[in-house]
Amino acid sequence: MIDVKKIRLNMLEACSESEYGSWEFWSDGQNKTVNERDLIIEAIISLVKEENIFPTEYKYVKDQSYQAVTLDENRLRKEIDRSMTQFEKVDPDAFYWFLATEKGKKEDISNRS
Repeated sequence: MIDVKKIRLNMLEACSESEYGSWEFWSDGQNKTVNERDLIIEAIISLVKEENIFPTEYKYVKDQSYQAVTLDENRLRKEIDRSMTQFEKVDPDAFYWFLATEKGKKEDISNRS
């Protein structure tokens, strides 16, 4: 059984490793349930609010400015829904990217010890 705490730990670890880490959770999109989608959204929103991760766009990853953008819950839900039903249409240029903050990286290290 998957829970929000496990998702938080997995997201924080993936986002701490590299800018491509947050894409790991898109990769198993077709295996997610609606309940898991809701838990993923809850986890991401709480990690962003706690300033452990931040959302950005691919153009800011590409130019390495890593500029934060505002997280829109409806957009996030649509992106996760699309990853669940049409994984081949997940567009890294248009979907959110997530990166760990220094605070988030420290929490990830603490969680792993």
